[in-house]
Amino acid sequence: MVFASVLPAHNYTRDAEESFALRPRERILALNQWLKDYCVKNHLVSLDYFTSLVDERGVLRRNLSDDGLHPTDAGYKIMAPLAEKAIQKALAENP
Repeated sequence: MVFASVLPAHNYTRDAEESFALRPRERILALNQWLKDYCVKNHLVSLDYFTSLVDERGVLRRNLSDDGLHPTDAGYKIMAPLAEKAIQKALAENP
């Protein structure tokens, strides 16, 4: 089993403003920290998408989402190898 972090959101477009307002960065960071701690405590595999998708403002990089929430193909190209690595780790730890 692999537990993935909550993705960041951005507010670079008008369409993204509402989604961003409903997903404050601080809440996402707190939830992701809780999830990471839970995985460590329970010897589970944690997958950190958040760190690889944020920009210098700490929000989802503009080019990785049109609506501020859902990844574009460019976002999935970053996420796919991270997922593959986490899956392989989970398989190796639980043969």
